[in-house]
This record gives sequence, C-alpha cells and structure tokens, in this order.
Amino acid sequence: MKITLHNPPAGYHAEAEFREPLSGEIFIDRYGLVCCSKDDTITYPRIILKKQYEWPSWCKAWGWCMDRNGSIYLHTSESSIDHTSGLWRTNSKFGTATYKGIIQKLFDIPTPVITDWTQPILNPNWKAE
Repeated sequence: MKITLHNPPAGYHAEAEFREPLSGEIFIDRYGLVCCSKDDTITYPRIILKKQYEWPSWCKAWGWCMDRNGSIYLHTSESSIDHTSGLWRTNSKFGTATYKGIIQKLFDIPTPVITDWTQPILNPNWKAE
C-alpha cells in the first residue's frame, strides 16, 4: 500500500510503502528507527522508505525521464511527455536525451530509481538558457 509521510526522515521521499521489507530495503521499525533489512525474514508490514536522488553538483542536465517501456534517459534541456508515444520529448532543437548506460560509463552519474514514467526527476542545478 502506498502512503505519504508528513515528516519523512532526512534524505528520504515523503512517498513510501507499507508492506513487508525485502532484503536490503530501508524501513522504519516499530520504535521509529530507520533500519536496513539484511534478509527477507521480517514477516510483518513496515513503512518502506525510498532514498532521495542526489544530483552531482557539477551536472547541469534538466532531469532523468523514463519512457513507458522502462528505459531511462538523461535530458539536457526541458522536456515534456508525449502520452501517445509514451516518450519524453525535448522542447529545444538543441536538447538531447542520452541513454543511462552511456552516462554512467562516461561520467559515473548514478541513475535514480524511477517507478512512475510520467514523473521526471528534475535537477535543482539546471538553469534555462
């Protein structure tokens, strides 16, 4: 079940899930402590947290987007969603979308976890030119 936290712990999203934690997931235990599950032995629901994505300070791209098929791209200029094709389109003839694998290999930028293809992860360092 999806839930929204009013005061999430620092570094975590307000959007969370209430279910049994899987191995390696971060959750809030019954005492309110942030914990990491080391295996799949917890058989009762907990609030599962998602870490916020941290942009490298030198990266000036517009944001990460996922298409309807689950491929993730880094857009260098402002983009909008095309619901018909299921793709994100740049709003500038100079804007480019680069596949995540290339970006990771060249610049060592971690890719975020994107679960909703209609919501980009925007870069707070981006400025329109």
